[in-house]
Amino acid sequence: PPLVMFLAVNTGLIILRATERIWQITAIHDGVIPAAALGVVVVGDPLTYLRAEAAGQVATATCNFILAILIGMAGTVQGDSYYRGQAAHVA
Repeated sequence: PPLVMFLAVNTGLIILRATERIWQITAIHDGVIPAAALGVVVVGDPLTYLRAEAAGQVATATCNFILAILIGMAGTVQGDSYYRGQAAHVA
């Protein structure tokens, strides 16, 4: 469970960062000076960087979410001998 909780929190934080990037992209499209939207001095076109970063963050969050589900399901199903009341003994 600690790994699943870590992935859940990490996924939430990545989604938050991707949302901030999307807000910045929208602000630049609306006419805000890129340096003001990003809070840094901008050289070149920042939209390509922001789009790539947002896409990567969304993809990473999706993979983390799926991984958390798979890890959560792992080891939750007992074998048939468990349900019949027969403990499987390993020699």
